[in-house]
Amino acid sequence: MAKKIDLEFNKNEDGLKLLVSDMKQKLAKIEIGGGDKSMAKQHEKGKLGPRERIQLLIDKNSTFVEMMAFAGFEMYEEHGGCPAGGTVAGVGYVKGRQCVIVANDQTVKAGAWLIAAALLATPAFAKDRLGVYYSWAAFRDAETPRCYAIAAP
Repeated sequence: MAKKIDLEFNKNEDGLKLLVSDMKQKLAKIEIGGGDKSMAKQHEKGKLGPRERIQLLIDKNSTFVEMMAFAGFEMYEEHGGCPAGGTVAGVGYVKGRQCVIVANDQTVKAGAWLIAAALLATPAFAKDRLGVYYSWAAFRDAETPRCYAIAAP
């Protein structure tokens, strides 16, 4: 028996694939932050990027679930634009404990935090008694990132 072709389904599937592809491209741009050139300057100063700091902070063989990547996306067009708010926030495991981790991206708007993202991240997870780590532009030293625990219930 021949398979029935549903044109409406195929049209919707193609539309969804295009939207997912567009989102992935925007996310890749956000993850670059202020760009490769800006990150190279940070590395020359001995500093790590936000996602590099987070990877060193979280437990080995665990994952970091980034949330709010699109916070501040395309907000500053009148000032020359930037990919997003310059804050990486999400949930990961640190020493076996699930924690909220918030790190600034110093390559975006000179490291200015999108305060809304940091403020949203804290109370949203405090009710679940998750520790909260804030990480600034840490210097590389003997594989130990400098992250600061601001709130750890």
